[in-house]
Amino acid sequence: MGLIWIAGGGEGTCKDGPIHHGAPGSCGRIYVPKSPAPARNLLVVVNSSKLQPDERAALLSLQGLSSRTQPCIWLSECGNPGRDFALRTMVECGVIDGYTTVADWKPLFKQFAQCYRGAVVYDPQIYRGDTLAATIAGAADLIATSADVASDLQIPVKIDMRGRFTSYADGLNWVWDNYKKKLSRHVCLIASQMSGPASFAIEWRAVVFWTSGVVDSLWPDTARERELVASILSQLQPRAAMLGYPYSGSASVYEVGLKLVSQYGIALIASHNQDNYSVLSGLSDPHSPGFPQTVP
Repeated sequence: MGLIWIAGGGEGTCKDGPIHHGAPGSCGRIYVPKSPAPARNLLVVVNSSKLQPDERAALLSLQGLSSRTQPCIWLSECGNPGRDFALRTMVECGVIDGYTTVADWKPLFKQFAQCYRGAVVYDPQIYRGDTLAATIAGAADLIATSADVASDLQIPVKIDMRGRFTSYADGLNWVWDNYKKKLSRHVCLIASQMSGPASFAIEWRAVVFWTSGVVDSLWPDTARERELVASILSQLQPRAAMLGYPYSGSASVYEVGLKLVSQYGIALIASHNQDNYSVLSGLSDPHSPGFPQTVP
């Protein structure tokens, strides 16, 4: 089977029939996990894009882990949440009652402390090291961040990735070997850093990876990375969903990304710029046929 590309998620079609969220099983149905309905009043962290990468990584981890019970945290890039189109639309449509602006995001880690067991510290010297930590965060219920942020938030460090590996390929191989039994076989995320979709990947214990290409400046072991990713994809369920987008430069986007994905019958949901997917996936479509949500 070839590539099924669902641009932006939601419903799509293929030659065999419709594609639906939350409907694993027969031909034509792609399983995309669906969060519980979001809280009627969301906690909105403003100007989240201005945070440091390790701070944002921690917040994305908390958003994903807390969404397993009920999505409550919304990360807004705006200083004024009223300018956040998606958030404003949810209020106007009655999907939520409203929201509370959170100027200081750090107390959220006390408020939702029951959602995590500690922190996994990523190695800033390893290219894409934060994505390795994101996979562990989902599998082990941890906050992926730096040692400094973990200390500032008073979160005990359970796993320290610093100095363990000399390359991303070594790290990805170790993460998969040690956590694959806890990771989903129905959804994955391809991303070069911990961006918006990472919270959804953490929520659903999805493996996060990247295959390097011409836009990657450090020129890592591309051939070995492709072999590792191919091995991981071969162990996912047929018609598994891939979030993100495998763009590694215009000259290699097909060879490095799309070709590899299509060889394993993966449904690509182009969502690399999608923030707050953990919240949005909990919304109900009144026009949906309403397939039951069963988590494999």
